[in-house]
Amino acid sequence: IELRGVESIGIKPVRRLVSAQRGADGWYAEARVERAAGAIARWYRALGYLDVRVEARDLVIQDSTATLALVVDEGSVARLSAVFFSGELAFTEEQLARTVERGLGQPYTPRHAARILGVVETFHADRGYPDVEVELEELERTSENAVNLALVIHPGPRVWLSEVRIEGAEETRETFIRARMTLAAGDRYSAREERDSFRALYSSGLFSRIEMDLEGDGEARVLVVRVTEDWARELFVEPGWGSYEQLRVRGGIRDRNFLGTGRIARVEGLYSQRTTTAKVGLTDPWFLAAGITADATLSYTRREEPSFEYEDTGFDLSLLQNWGRSDSASLAYIFRRSNLLSVDLNATPVPGLFEDFGVSSIRFGFQRDTRNQYVVPSAGHRTEFSLEWAAEAIGSELDFLRGAVSFAGYRELGSHTILAASARTGLIQPTGPTTTIPLQERYFNGGESTVRSYGESQLGPQDSSGNPIGGETFSVFSLEVRQDLSRRFEGALFADAGNVVLDVSDYLAFDDLGYAVGIGLRYVLPIGPLRLDLGINPDPGPGDADYTLHFSVGRPY
Repeated sequence: IELRGVESIGIKPVRRLVSAQRGADGWYAEARVERAAGAIARWYRALGYLDVRVEARDLVIQDSTATLALVVDEGSVARLSAVFFSGELAFTEEQLARTVERGLGQPYTPRHAARILGVVETFHADRGYPDVEVELEELERTSENAVNLALVIHPGPRVWLSEVRIEGAEETRETFIRARMTLAAGDRYSAREERDSFRALYSSGLFSRIEMDLEGDGEARVLVVRVTEDWARELFVEPGWGSYEQLRVRGGIRDRNFLGTGRIARVEGLYSQRTTTAKVGLTDPWFLAAGITADATLSYTRREEPSFEYEDTGFDLSLLQNWGRSDSASLAYIFRRSNLLSVDLNATPVPGLFEDFGVSSIRFGFQRDTRNQYVVPSAGHRTEFSLEWAAEAIGSELDFLRGAVSFAGYRELGSHTILAASARTGLIQPTGPTTTIPLQERYFNGGESTVRSYGESQLGPQDSSGNPIGGETFSVFSLEVRQDLSRRFEGALFADAGNVVLDVSDYLAFDDLGYAVGIGLRYVLPIGPLRLDLGINPDPGPGDADYTLHFSVGRPY
């Protein structure tokens, strides 16, 4: 099939249209040729070539082979030149003209005309005219192929709301629903405000179905909001495994519509051989109706580290503000009481290392998350920054400044290969009367999600018996290539480097770095992969293992 006359648009899309009609067997049939010609004509008309003609010519059949030409007479592009308005105009012609000015000069198609009608109808509905009707009365084309439209407008009455009636809310309080809406009794009706109200209610996650209808005639009408409530309570159990904690189980109860207010109440806990946590919290996603999420949490933690065991009891109150889909910032007040239960160190390597204390602090955080998926990201990045201040002036027994930054980025190297990179660092600086950071607040390194040639917390400063004592700074850098092996299995090659520094003044020296190179095998599940990583230490120090095998659930970053 030879294509002739295709000049104004690319020939590749036209060839694809023809190929789509040839059939898998490639046999010649007149109906197929007609379908190909019709597809080309429709393509052109959708681009504004209203007078296009496509004809099949020069058919030759010889030796079971057919050759022919599809000849395209393109014509010229029709463009929308002007729109005129008549009828019972509720707005001036200048106001109406501004609604359609973006469409002027654009290639004209029947769809273009429908969009112009839709824009004019929406303009009226957003300003209180829900019954507006717009008719396309006249269509003119000049010799220059310019199209003029004439629209006849019947706006109908301008409507205000005598009542907003809520139906179907059995557990949700009507006050919650009305607070999410931007329309109330006495307001002028607006289709835009109705759409905004619908989105706000649907985004709450409390309703599986929402319908909004105007009832009545004339200028005063009732807006009926019918909702179907979704399940709000859930019981969850999430098993997991870590190379240090071994079997762990997290579970709890959530009520996403606590007392019908749209707030989220939760009781949850985690148990493993080394950790026990319990939390009770209440989250208000609509705090002060300002797009801010407020959260209050009471928590208890008891954890056994390689060289000590401690318990924390605390309370935190946080505010979270989201900007768009990617960015968020948080501000939190935190109070914790931390007690050492046991210490497995030969002596006190650093004065003031073993203490019970209370911390009262304020923390600011920022996060940007552009990952395309949560469990198996293949593109985008996640960046987090936090800064925490604790001082006697706000009731703290420790004075310090703590900062942390983390980055994880992902890029596809092929259809089944992903490059993942991560950098994490943090420091804690004692201030005021505090000269030593106790064990519970110090940084540790090594393990299944840091430098993987080391066991849990085994990288960094140690006492004379090789027990970790942590430090005031840490850094971890990782690079990992992930390769799909089958539908569920994934292989990985990785390299890690990191350290822990005893004193914050030596942070930039990057001394005593530990390294890992290794290979991993993962079995991907919806909650995250079962992960087996073998980390080899290329330069082990005295007392360091040559390699460490980690089995866990979830990705390292």
